[in-house]
Amino acid sequence: MTSKELFLKTVEGEQAIFIRVLKAVNQKKWGHKPHPRSRTGQGLVSLMADESLMLAKIISKGVVDFGKSSAEPKPVKTLTKAVKDFEKGFNEVKKAVKKVSEKDWEKADALMKGSFGEWKDKKGNMAWGFLFDLIHHRGQLSTYLRPMGGKVPSIYGPSADSSQ
Repeated sequence: MTSKELFLKTVEGEQAIFIRVLKAVNQKKWGHKPHPRSRTGQGLVSLMADESLMLAKIISKGVVDFGKSSAEPKPVKTLTKAVKDFEKGFNEVKKAVKKVSEKDWEKADALMKGSFGEWKDKKGNMAWGFLFDLIHHRGQLSTYLRPMGGKVPSIYGPSADSSQ
């Protein structure tokens, strides 16, 4: 199995897990912030929705350019919109992966730049990096769910909340 094939298989498997975690957020309490340096629940949800769309762009176009701005996403207004944006992003990711050639996946350069600097890497490496970052933020968000009045869904097996 190639890196590209494994990536597609992984994205297909992870998508439903992401949606379960996103849908478990209590929007009435998504201003929750466990530490002054932490993002709010809304901030994490916004970031995840935005980053899924950026990942699709990296794979299809090879560039995400924020110009002089940072990579901070605009806050989403509703959880429903965030879930819809995330699903759209992951569906676009799957289409882009199916279209990109193995050669471009392994050899074509990708670039993300903005006021934070530049990140250059091979397209496939950057795609994996974005996916791992999304999984990291999903883990952060899952730790917010109970303090926000929600229940932790099954992620890689039953949770204490999902097995009751």
